[in-house]
Amino acid sequence: MRDAVSITVAHLTGPVLGNSFDANFGLGGMRRLRDQLGDSSSRLGWARRFASAEARSVVLGRLHDCLTSEYGSAGATRPLYAAFLAEASAVLPGLAEVAPRYARAGSLWSSVASGAAAGASFDSLASLVASAVTAEEEAVASLAAAVSR
Repeated sequence: MRDAVSITVAHLTGPVLGNSFDANFGLGGMRRLRDQLGDSSSRLGWARRFASAEARSVVLGRLHDCLTSEYGSAGATRPLYAAFLAEASAVLPGLAEVAPRYARAGSLWSSVASGAAAGASFDSLASLVASAVTAEEEAVASLAAAVSR
């Protein structure tokens, strides 16, 4: 159990694949999403990359799907992970205090997904993602501390 949770911490905080695509995973990928959503001037910012109404609609639909049903489940799978942590706390008691942090992160990711589905502005989504990233950073720090005990 400790090893499984430790792998999650490692993948959220460090490289996963060992190549340049790693920038899209874990906390680094979340921060990158936040930054690109809020970037209205550079070629990497979503405002320029997805400037047409059609491109904007497609990318927002994709963002929604990725946070709810594609490659995971609702709330970017955080509610499911919170349930796992609560159950695993029978083996590793420190996980009981971490589970609510992941439930909160899941709620925030659900807000991002809802905003994307509603066609929210990129700036508004960047603000929602920033809140989710902060929650993720706090959750993974607590998770790391729990497995190091």
